[in-house]
Amino acid sequence: MNCKLHNPSRFRVYLEATALALPLAMFTCSTLADVTTLTPVADAAIYSQDPGIANGSGIYLFTGRIAGIDLRRTLLRFDTSSIPAGSTIDSVSLTLFMNRTTSGPIDNSLHLVTNDWTEGTSDPGGQEGGGTGAEQDDVTWVYRSYNPANPPASPAWTAAGGDFVSIPSDTISVNAAGQSYTWASAQMALDIQTWIDTPADNFGWIIIGNESTPITTKRFISRHHTNPSLHPTLVVNFTPPASCLADVNNDGKVTPTDFTAWINAFNNNLPECDQNGDGVCTPTDFTAWIANFNAGCP
Repeated sequence: MNCKLHNPSRFRVYLEATALALPLAMFTCSTLADVTTLTPVADAAIYSQDPGIANGSGIYLFTGRIAGIDLRRTLLRFDTSSIPAGSTIDSVSLTLFMNRTTSGPIDNSLHLVTNDWTEGTSDPGGQEGGGTGAEQDDVTWVYRSYNPANPPASPAWTAAGGDFVSIPSDTISVNAAGQSYTWASAQMALDIQTWIDTPADNFGWIIIGNESTPITTKRFISRHHTNPSLHPTLVVNFTPPASCLADVNNDGKVTPTDFTAWINAFNNNLPECDQNGDGVCTPTDFTAWIANFNAGCP
């Protein structure tokens, strides 16, 4: 919170044994927006040609269709727990660096994933276009978390290729290699709002290219690449929840009515009286109220 003192020269507080004189000043509080930049906690490419093929720890991610009928898709998940619960998501942008292509401009769509999956340790090496044998906990085209000891017992997607919302959260055209591409939409902000409000529903996104036409593949840099500056990044602009101890009556601003509210809390030993966090209500909490205001209403 950010509070502004109006007419500070007229601010007077008298804490006496029996009463408090209300100040002549008035304050208002406003919530400051914040921004955070995240990198994936998991990303992986999945390949349609074989349920036992994966790419969990490679340095590349893929979308689109190769020369034949086989498809590639990319999964990403971000840990949004650093954004305070109760925050409002204002805007979002996801940026990936694309370094190899077999085609011209191709639409790539971002979809909200609706089922859990895990990133394993498979690493195809080389150009990674064909994937490699899936290892423990790899996500594949068919399985959400691969068990090499007993593949049929592995948790499977409801639909091969991943479980996701059919309507994309955003679609952009990805063209030439050697540059970054950014998805940013109001729906993406709503997706992350869902993850903040219900963290258990955070399964990330899947990126899907043009799969109806051969030779539409795009290769992106993953979080495992040796150059961190090329890693996928998610920028989230958000407004944290109101948290202003000085706003005793919780009306979103600090005014003379909060003095009255504090007196009431003091006289009735209510929790709002405790402004210094010592668990008791004493006259020193009024001094703490002033300090809370001056510190920016923590």
